[in-house]
Amino acid sequence: MLVFNRLFLLVLIAALLLPGCDDGSNYRSANDKIVDEAEAAATEVLERHMVARNNSDAEAISAEDNYPQIRLSGGTVQKINTAEQTILIEERIVQPMLEAAGWDHSEWDDISIVQSSQNKVHFALIFSRFDASGKRILTSPTFWAVTHQDGHWGIKFRSSFLDDPGSGGDAVEAEAIKVLERHL
Repeated sequence: MLVFNRLFLLVLIAALLLPGCDDGSNYRSANDKIVDEAEAAATEVLERHMVARNNSDAEAISAEDNYPQIRLSGGTVQKINTAEQTILIEERIVQPMLEAAGWDHSEWDDISIVQSSQNKVHFALIFSRFDASGKRILTSPTFWAVTHQDGHWGIKFRSSFLDDPGSGGDAVEAEAIKVLERHL
């Protein structure tokens, strides 16, 4: 009887202390919560970037980056060292290129977190560009790393597949960046 009472007591304590944790599905470590917060902060960077892009706001776009920033596209690696460089690239290259292509706005088609830690989140993304009538003019997959650097969440690395010759895209941007780098 004593063994039965002890067993009953242990089962009762377990039932009271561990509700819903029998399979571990409700257990969250402190680190899991920190990573969840990092993922949320990094995703907000993507959303603010898209708002800035759609407003053609070069300064706001540059504010969502961490520097130096690396861009891999069209077979070339570009290093952008400062917000001022991003603003020049946006105002002199990207925005005129988008306007020439008939661009009106862009949207995220898919945002998938591939890997994450408390200070870095890797995203596999797909975005589309649209003209003023809402017709899709381009869709492209891309990979971005968003980092927490000096107290700021920002885009640190981008790798895209804008290889459609009709889009202008990264090949034109890469050549223009080379011209700006020689100028600076």
